[in-house]
Amino acid sequence: MRRSLSLRITASIAGLMVAAVAIAIAGLYWAAGKTDQSAIHSERGLLRNALQIEKERISKRVESLATGDATYHHAHICFDRAWMETYIGQRLSSPDEDNLVALAPPTGGIRTIAITGTYSQDILRQPFLAGSLKVMIGKVRRTYLHSPTPNASGLTTFIPDHRRYIQAAYEAAFEIIGNKLAIVTVMAVSPFSDTAALVPGAPSLLVAVHGLDAAGLHRIGALKRLSNVRFFPDNHFDNLPTDALPLYNGANQLIGYLSWTPSRHGSSMLDEASPMMVLAILVLLIPAVGVLRHTHVSTVRLAFSEALARHRALHDDLSQLPNRVLFSRRLSDALDEVDGTERLVGLIYIDLDYFKEVNDTLGHHTGDALIKAVARRLQASIGPGDLVARISGNEFALILTGRTQTDAIIDVCRQIEVAIAAPFRIDDQRLHSSCSMGLVIAEDSSHTPAELLRRVDIALYRAKAEGRDRYILFKKSMGDEVRLSRELERELRHAL
Repeated sequence: MRRSLSLRITASIAGLMVAAVAIAIAGLYWAAGKTDQSAIHSERGLLRNALQIEKERISKRVESLATGDATYHHAHICFDRAWMETYIGQRLSSPDEDNLVALAPPTGGIRTIAITGTYSQDILRQPFLAGSLKVMIGKVRRTYLHSPTPNASGLTTFIPDHRRYIQAAYEAAFEIIGNKLAIVTVMAVSPFSDTAALVPGAPSLLVAVHGLDAAGLHRIGALKRLSNVRFFPDNHFDNLPTDALPLYNGANQLIGYLSWTPSRHGSSMLDEASPMMVLAILVLLIPAVGVLRHTHVSTVRLAFSEALARHRALHDDLSQLPNRVLFSRRLSDALDEVDGTERLVGLIYIDLDYFKEVNDTLGHHTGDALIKAVARRLQASIGPGDLVARISGNEFALILTGRTQTDAIIDVCRQIEVAIAAPFRIDDQRLHSSCSMGLVIAEDSSHTPAELLRRVDIALYRAKAEGRDRYILFKKSMGDEVRLSRELERELRHAL
């Protein structure tokens, strides 16, 4: 009887354990499925956001050319095809991409300005695209006609919507052209200044069609770390994934779907870890907690070590300022960001005057303390988005962004002169210092970072040659003088 009771108790306990394991496994499978669905839902939202970013990026590029007094004159008031092809068509199209740029005048019809890639003028006559384009053109013109407002001078001018990233009257939508995805942007041509009077009536519209090939879809996916982004036209359903994102054109017609390789973290983890999780539940619960704790601590320590290593690789050990590597990256990024904007990039090279004498007379400890103090004053002299870096022993470099006036950048040089000229208190010693500065200003990315560094170095050399304790703004003539000097030196060496 005891044996029977023992068996029943053992069976009951075993049953409870099996039930617990079964419930745990079922819960794991349910959680994995929910994790997969949540990831897919989140990634679908990320893909929508990436598509919107791409549309806004292209629309902003179109806006930079569609809004302006010169564009308004040559496109709307007095159509000049040669001017439009040179200043609009060439800037909105690329030979290695599918692009079409056209102008829709208020009198009707569409005038083609530029075509590149595999596109031809016939795409504008495709019924599907023509219908969508007609709807978009109507929306833009209605928006535009509600915007003009008389100003204080009595002129009727276009008032942009400053609440939006794209301030001009426009519409942007996806379209299908030859079973490939494209972004169609329709934007009203309008003057930039509030002193330019509008011609009464409907506006001329700039139409830009930008094709998205596999590389373009990959770029869109990379914005949100989504892989294998592909487009399926509406008439191709055979291989369409169930979680694809539908796309609609400007007339709200379904044109196709975008698919990607979803992150199924839950299923992958479950397939690989199920046996170990069951074993951990049955036998190794406490050791597993210990292992997880140890793994967490080790991961935190490893992450801290990696973060510290990354920081040291990109920063100067003494001043904790960015080093030459990080400075070069930020300079390239700053030049890319000013394209199509009115912002300037200022590059300043700073050399502490007579720093060697400080090291020789007061010792390297005092010299190091002076470097740290100068670094703090330089950081206090710049604004948000600017960068101070230590390039070498007594050389610093600054990247100034977000300014639209040259005088604003020159003011920073003057502030630095005042900041460095103020006495330093180091180890109960009162030290005086000064600096020589070279300055170069870039309006866009037409010059490479290497060229700008060469120019600012020439300006710094000129500041030191003219007596130090000053700043020099680079001028083209300085580069010509250096080039002529080097050519003369080579000719003299050749003659000898």
